[in-house]
Amino acid sequence: MQATLANGETATRTGVSDSGWSRIVYNGQTYYAVSSYLTTDLNYRTPDTGAQADDGDGLKTKFTEVNDSVTAKIEVNLRTMPSVTHPDSAVVATLRNGEVVTRTGINEEYGWSRVEYNGQTLYCISSYLTGA
Repeated sequence: MQATLANGETATRTGVSDSGWSRIVYNGQTYYAVSSYLTTDLNYRTPDTGAQADDGDGLKTKFTEVNDSVTAKIEVNLRTMPSVTHPDSAVVATLRNGEVVTRTGINEEYGWSRVEYNGQTLYCISSYLTGA
């Protein structure tokens, strides 16, 4: 059986695996979901998945410069572009809780962060990050 949990809907998480999956109960049924796609922030709003960044690559997302240390709440995909839908936006790494990276930029409008990871500038959804 399959279901879709939309932004704003809630489910009860009953377990988390080391491999990045969560067991959840939704509408009385047990399902499994990728943990990095879930948030405990009930005020979270879905980023504009068509968000674009302005790093000379034709994207338009503006980042406010910051310099802070962050880690993933559980884990988060790190992408080559601040978009989950752009065909050139590839997931190249996964940041796990406890791995600390430097956040160099943040965009509040679309909910993206720019981070430095192993010498690369990558992007991830800000709500999956927490201070290190």
